[in-house]
Amino acid sequence: LQGSMAGYLLAVVAYVQSGLSFTPTQAAVTLLPFSLGAFTGASISVPRDRRLGKVAMFVGAVSQAVSIWWAVVIVHDHGPDLTIWHLAPAPLLGGAGVGLVVAPLIDVAMATVPLPDAGAASGAYGATQQIGAAIGVAVTGVVFVNAAGADLSQPSAVQGITAASWVVVAGYTLCALATMLLPS
Repeated sequence: LQGSMAGYLLAVVAYVQSGLSFTPTQAAVTLLPFSLGAFTGASISVPRDRRLGKVAMFVGAVSQAVSIWWAVVIVHDHGPDLTIWHLAPAPLLGGAGVGLVVAPLIDVAMATVPLPDAGAASGAYGATQQIGAAIGVAVTGVVFVNAAGADLSQPSAVQGITAASWVVVAGYTLCALATMLLPS
């Protein structure tokens, strides 16, 4: 999960800054709907995570995968005329998916840990997330750069974001399937 999310955020920023010449501020604003969606998704899942359990996590991971595919469609449809507003619905959905996954996942991961081990388990959970993010950024970044090549013009950057996005979709799909293996 963390690897796909961090990798995709890198790819989006690389695309909008290199391919569309967005400023760093514009690139950051492009990701704002993702944060709003995460807030919304967490607001839904936290009070209901005991009842929804792994179903919420599955729906969240699938929502993330769909949002990435949708973003690629939007990028291809609008080409160099892409604006922040064109792209906004896809990261909003993806952020909602993150909110549906992350809060219940922490509860599931910590549910069977004895209280004296909770601090160590929490640290291991956090470290695992950081390692996943680092691997996701590395893999997605390599795929983006290899697909885009040395020329980061808009058409080349589209190739990069498209290739990187399929790696991320695969990661979120694996995450969705893995949620089915979690205890109820």
